[in-house]
Amino acid sequence: MDAEERKARVEAPMRMSRPALAVPPRSVSDRLRALLSHASALSDAHQVEDVYKHALDALVEVLGAHRGAVAVLDAQGRLKVGASGGFSPLSLAAIEALSMPPVGDGAALVAALAPDGVAAVNVWLLREDEGPVGLIVAAYDAPHESDGDETRMADILASQVVAALRRYRTGAAYRLTHAQLRGVLDATGEGILARGTDDKLLWANEEAARVLGMASVEELLATPVADVAARYEVFDLEGRPVTRDRFPGRRALSSGGPVETVFRYRERATGAEHWVLIRGQELRDGRGDTLGSVTVFRDVTLRQQALLDLERSEQHLAFLSSLGPSLLAASLDYRSVLERVTELLVPSLAD
Repeated sequence: MDAEERKARVEAPMRMSRPALAVPPRSVSDRLRALLSHASALSDAHQVEDVYKHALDALVEVLGAHRGAVAVLDAQGRLKVGASGGFSPLSLAAIEALSMPPVGDGAALVAALAPDGVAAVNVWLLREDEGPVGLIVAAYDAPHESDGDETRMADILASQVVAALRRYRTGAAYRLTHAQLRGVLDATGEGILARGTDDKLLWANEEAARVLGMASVEELLATPVADVAARYEVFDLEGRPVTRDRFPGRRALSSGGPVETVFRYRERATGAEHWVLIRGQELRDGRGDTLGSVTVFRDVTLRQQALLDLERSEQHLAFLSSLGPSLLAASLDYRSVLERVTELLVPSLAD
């Protein structure tokens, strides 16, 4: 299929239709995790039907909609519904009759969709640099007002849908797919974690799972953060215990800038120790609002052990150098020398 055929398929899509959508209650963290998952899938989508599918799923799992639709402008500038869930033909016609961009407070659209049980509706534009190219409709069977978190997530979802449709329409690879990006991040040799502002894990790579003693990324994401942390005792460079508020990810949220440090981890079950270089930075959306934090860490046990060995060697050399004048004052008889070394060494070791 060439670029012209792909473009025509987006602009004149075969309509996908679903029944009303089941909406489970979700926390902000769960919704953000679902958004990242669907953004990944949209990045990897190779068919326009896949783009619509994930957009509809995200309307439920991220925005909490009971009914939804995705519509795009055709070559004549007419709005055409490409996929929907829970709307009758009359409601879909009302959506396709919307002006672009939509005007008004949405009351007229709610009235048009009311026969399907709609009590509230939000419309989010799909916009490219040249202007609007479509919209997504999130409808609710009960009164509903979007808060700031939902608005930001809807904007992110809309941008991901636009990017996926653009890639499909042109056949161009505007960026790495999610699978390719995960491969690149795994190849860095660094563990990477993304957390929400509520401290729940949103994303991780294979190295993060390995360093934290998990069999897979899926196991790590399914394990509460408190349970992961309970497996280890953590100390700073001076050997002092580290509390959770001193971890770089948490400090980055309060400082507004990147934070870097080295910690020593001791596994409680085995006593095994390793040193980890950790960098934390805020995770922000396109508007600059904080979504959470990203932590990047690397196992530096070998490097840190070498530094400690070097430090001990320098201390030993300095100590032996300090013995020089005292040894010269002693007899050159080896027994006297050994006795003198013992006299000087024992107090040092006792310290």
